Amino acid sequence: MSGKDDDSTLSRYTQFTRTFLSLLFDAPATLIKGTAEKFQGDRKTVPYYHRRFNRVPTIDECYTDDVMCRFEADQQFKRDKKVDNDILFILRKRWMHCVFSDYSNRNTKCKVMKDTYNETSDEWMLKYGHLPVYYDVVNAFMKQKHRMVHERRMREKGAAEAEMVDGGGEMM
Repeated sequence: MSGKDDDSTLSRYTQFTRTFLSLLFDAPATLIKGTAEKFQGDRKTVPYYHRRFNRVPTIDECYTDDVMCRFEADQQFKRDKKVDNDILFILRKRWMHCVFSDYSNRNTKCKVMKDTYNETSDEWMLKYGHLPVYYDVVNAFMKQKHRMVHERRMREKGAAEAEMVDGGGEMM
């Protein structure tokens, strides 16, 4: 016998049992699967880690008494932070892989990757750095507001000092 069963070499009892069990178990499962696929249509199944969330209003667009809007903005901020952390991790891993693969030429070959990583980490630090352990979107928004106020004051102070130098320092 050649390892694979031919219907002609099987007994009538075995053929009947195989057909009966196929109709009992396989046919209903195949029917249900075909029906379910027909209702789903040509929809592609996307892995869970590629789930796309709709963008919700940011915290500055929410009313102070709108609890759901604040909650959704907080959840979106935390998802964005996770994505930014992953991007930073991937950039660092690429840079370190480049450094370890060609250590003797690391300063020339990996300079672009290092600059990209440093720029991205500086931007991450501006946005998420020095937040408290139990942070929320309100803390981050206040941090951004304070940074912008500080930058504006420094710009005004620099412009006033430049005006004093250009005008000769004379007051009227």
